Amino acid sequence: MKNYSNPITLLPLYQNMILEAIEDKGGSIDDNSVLEAGALQIEDKWMMKENGIPELIAEDSYGTECIVENDLTEKVDTAENSINEQDNKQYSNMLIEVYDKGVEKGIAISDNTGKQMLSAVFGTNNSLKKIRNELRVMPKEELVESYNTFAKQMDSQYENFAKVAKQLIEDVIGVKMFFEQSTCKKNRMSPKLLVTNSELDDFIGKEKKLEQFFERVNRMDNNYDNAIWFAIIPNMELKEKTEANWLVEDEVEAKGNGQGINSVSSVTKIVKLLGNYKVQTFVGFENNAENTFANIQQKGIHKYKKATESFVENDEVNKYMIPCIPNFTVVPESRSRIKSQGMYHYTAPEAVNDSELLKYQKKGDINLGGFYINAAYVAAGIVCACQSPDYLSEHHLKIVTGKEVPGVRFDLEEHFKDIDVKLGIEVGGYSESVKNEINDKQFGFVFASEGGVKSRVMKARCLKKTEEDEFEPIFVTTTYTYIERFYKNNNVNNITPDSMEEFFDNKKDVFWNKYRDCVNGLLQKSDLLETSVDGNIANIMLKLEGVEKQLEFNIDRS
Repeated sequence: MKNYSNPITLLPLYQNMILEAIEDKGGSIDDNSVLEAGALQIEDKWMMKENGIPELIAEDSYGTECIVENDLTEKVDTAENSINEQDNKQYSNMLIEVYDKGVEKGIAISDNTGKQMLSAVFGTNNSLKKIRNELRVMPKEELVESYNTFAKQMDSQYENFAKVAKQLIEDVIGVKMFFEQSTCKKNRMSPKLLVTNSELDDFIGKEKKLEQFFERVNRMDNNYDNAIWFAIIPNMELKEKTEANWLVEDEVEAKGNGQGINSVSSVTKIVKLLGNYKVQTFVGFENNAENTFANIQQKGIHKYKKATESFVENDEVNKYMIPCIPNFTVVPESRSRIKSQGMYHYTAPEAVNDSELLKYQKKGDINLGGFYINAAYVAAGIVCACQSPDYLSEHHLKIVTGKEVPGVRFDLEEHFKDIDVKLGIEVGGYSESVKNEINDKQFGFVFASEGGVKSRVMKARCLKKTEEDEFEPIFVTTTYTYIERFYKNNNVNNITPDSMEEFFDNKKDVFWNKYRDCVNGLLQKSDLLETSVDGNIANIMLKLEGVEKQLEFNIDRS
């Protein structure tokens, strides 16, 4: 039966039968209260009503959709009568399995109520009729208590379901913004995005599979057509769990509030693995009110520096780790809520009669937390966009013409006014003290929210320190990786002193000198590139914006 595999739809169905039983006993239900409670109405599709109650489609055993209203019992029971007892048992077991899968995925809460209802309502012949008969012999006080119990269950179901949906919505919007950032009229280097459906923790312990993949696309294919250059990891926790807070945090996650949060240790392991294959990783922090523009404006960035200390100290990780802040707000916490189920109670009727009046009492709304776009998606989208000469040209920047040269050396901080961040400002700018804190050591990939109507890139740094004790610009690693791959692609079977001298000849009109005045030239005006040979080792010294890098190749003397 279509949509009945979702236990969230059974609660209002059962509540509606309780209200009918109360009416059958002579209980008077206030018309307004029924409207507020959202008594079940099933129309031509499943949807969430304004008051938070779902409407759903029923489908009989022959696959025919039917509108379920007051004659629900007759239509469903007629369909059920055509199913034998063995089929009923199998169907009931199947529904229970569906429910358990829903619990595993965080869609249903882990309790027996929904499971029992699922089996009872749709798993046996004449089940609805039997349930209605049982309700009709229950005292009104028990009926009301039962109704209120299910109202609480519905709140739990809705809240848990909505939070799972919230995470999915945030991920989808993040992916959408990644591509929107690279949009231009004609883009010959449009980025591609490979999205994994597994949580980051699922890869821990299975790193060999990832290594096999990257060994193939980033190391064995010397043309690098399928190489992965960048990665995105959103929702890293701000602090790693300690023994003291394991229990508390696990209880929070069990309630569905820890969905999609990536631990510091998991991020460290994955970034280290990716770094082995020269993949730069944009890492965003948890999607909540603590990681917004407003929070940075008020509290600065000290907590982010504290959260990334272990990455800075790890030389296997730091140059490939790019912390991205802050997250962008789509729906603030104050506007992110769903209507809570109210409770019924008896009051003495004003009219002179023997009936009792059932009054509905509203409850406060359920706060879901705000909806956010993780900064890692936006930062990665901008950097990928700037690799395209078409994108740079459309932003009126001087580029290499006649050749498809990527913007690996493009300095986002220098050209921040030329880059369009497709999200508006959220605060009126950072205070001088916060700006000084960001500029001190030049921390992170930081978005600013001031001046004009759009946000802008303020910093674009990884966690590798320079000799001056500042963090490196991300283009240093990108350029270094590109030149290494560029040389290998052209000399895969010919890495010799002669080929190196020929390839890196500064007098050639390759890229080394001729295009220094173009924003996507591999070397800019202040950059240096020198080569030397020491025995069987070919050395390339690259100096970009004062940051010196050494690149070594084994010489083939066969």
